[in-house]
Amino acid sequence: MLKGVETTQVGVIELSEKLDIDVVTDIFIRINSKGTPLSQGDFVMSKMAADEIHGGNTLRKIIDYFSHLAVAPNYFDYIKDNDTSFATTPYLKKLEWLKDDKETVYDPKCDDVIRVAFMHKLKRAKLANLANLVQLLTGRDFETREFKEEIVEDTFNKMYEGVQNVISQHNFTQFMIAIKSACFISDKMVTSNMALDLAYTIHLLLQDFACRAGRVVETAAGGDGGGVLTHDVQPPPRRDSRYVRHHHRVRSARRLPLRKPPII
Repeated sequence: MLKGVETTQVGVIELSEKLDIDVVTDIFIRINSKGTPLSQGDFVMSKMAADEIHGGNTLRKIIDYFSHLAVAPNYFDYIKDNDTSFATTPYLKKLEWLKDDKETVYDPKCDDVIRVAFMHKLKRAKLANLANLVQLLTGRDFETREFKEEIVEDTFNKMYEGVQNVISQHNFTQFMIAIKSACFISDKMVTSNMALDLAYTIHLLLQDFACRAGRVVETAAGGDGGGVLTHDVQPPPRRDSRYVRHHHRVRSARRLPLRKPPII
C-alpha cells in the first residue's frame, strides 16, 4: 500500500512572493473549494508555523496541542516524551492541567482557539472570518495598504497573550462553570461552537476590564445559536436620577420588581 505513494501525483502551486496577500487568500479559497476542505484556521496555522522569527512555530504548537489534549488527555505524555524542544518551554506546563481534563461540553478546536484569541486581543475579528488575521500576521496596515514589521510583531505578541488566556486553566474552568450553570451540561445541547467562542471572548474581555462589581449572568440564546454568555455589570449604589433610570431599565428587562437604591 505504501509503495503506491511513489507513483501518486501531487499538485504543487508556486506563488510569487510579490503577490498581494488578498490575491493569495483568494487563491487559497478557490483551491479549498475542491478536494479535502481546509478551514481558514488551517491557513492561519500554516502562516504561524512558517514564521519562526516571531515564534509562530511555537504558537502553532500551543494551539494544536491544546485542541488535541482537550479531546485526548492521555496525549500529554506523548508530547512530553517526543517533542523535547516544546517540553523545554514554559507552555507545556500551562497545558499540563489538561491531562486530567474530563470536560466534553466545549472542546475547542484550533479554529476556536484562534478565533477567541483574535477577537479577545485584537478586537476586530468577524466570527466566521479569520482572513484579517493572516493579513495582520503578514504586517498589513489596512489604512495605508503597506506592510510593516511592527504590525507583525504586535500581532504575534497579542496572539501569544490571547492564546495563553484561552488555555488558562482558571479562565477555562470558570467559563465552563458559567456555561453549565446555564443548563448546558452536554455537548448535544450545543449546536454551534461559534456561539461558545463568542461567549468565551466576552468572558475574557470582561476579565480584562477587571470589573470588581461585575457578575456573570448566564442566558440561553434561542434558535441555532446555542448558549451565549453575557455579563451584567452592576454599578455602585447611587442616588442620582441617572442611576435610578439605569436601575429601572435593568430591572424591567429582567421582569423583576424595582428596588430602591440603598441610601448611602
